[in-house]
Amino acid sequence: MLLGVLEALGAGYIGDLTGGFLGSHYQDIFAFLVLILVLTLKPSGLLGSKSVERA
Repeated sequence: MLLGVLEALGAGYIGDLTGGFLGSHYQDIFAFLVLILVLTLKPSGLLGSKSVERA
């Protein structure tokens, strides 16, 4: 849900931020940037997994 909100907001503001150079048809860029950022910072996933060490 957060990805959808970021993509919609990014598509709305991209034209204003770039001075009209990039249009809203570049909204997929935001989705890919968020996914790359999440995979870089949390490669085990957003919730992660508990690892249990057994001796």
